[in-house]
Amino acid sequence: MYPPQQPPAPPQKQGRGLWLLWGCLGCGGLLAALVVVAVVLGALRSVGESVGEDRPGGGDVVAFPTLEGYSPEPAEPLDVELTAEAAEFTPNALYTEGDYTSVLVTVVNNGDEAVDVNPFYFTITDTDGAEHGAGEGMVVDDTKIPSDTLAPGESATGTVTASGAFEAASVEFSEILGGSVTAEVR
Repeated sequence: MYPPQQPPAPPQKQGRGLWLLWGCLGCGGLLAALVVVAVVLGALRSVGESVGEDRPGGGDVVAFPTLEGYSPEPAEPLDVELTAEAAEFTPNALYTEGDYTSVLVTVVNNGDEAVDVNPFYFTITDTDGAEHGAGEGMVVDDTKIPSDTLAPGESATGTVTASGAFEAASVEFSEILGGSVTAEVR
């Protein structure tokens, strides 16, 4: 015969150590948050005292720096030839619905340095003077101009497409560093 079984072990007390840990962390976190708020308010107050002026109603007015007198260096003109002509919109597999207007563009780098070409760098202006960015249309256009870096003498051709049905009057190519060139749509 088998000996009698032992009774199960008594359950351990749970949570006391865990509650103590969370309590300490909670109080410490609250204290740290109060210290951060006090430091930020003190820093803001000292900035106001160092650059502010006394107002009749009391308190400080903080003077922020302005761009007055700042004149950026003029961007060097792009040595790029841009041509543009009206084109039919050619949808790709992502196209579901809606009107789009396309312009076939050719960019020729006539300079001594490389030029980055990207559909986001183009803006189409319609006959009413409204500007249309080409970012939305590039997703659904099958013949879009490629994103590429053109070495001196190289060219890129493709369509620039914007959402909406309108008559395109001109296309502007703006390189990321500020230079731009515009072509009338033929």
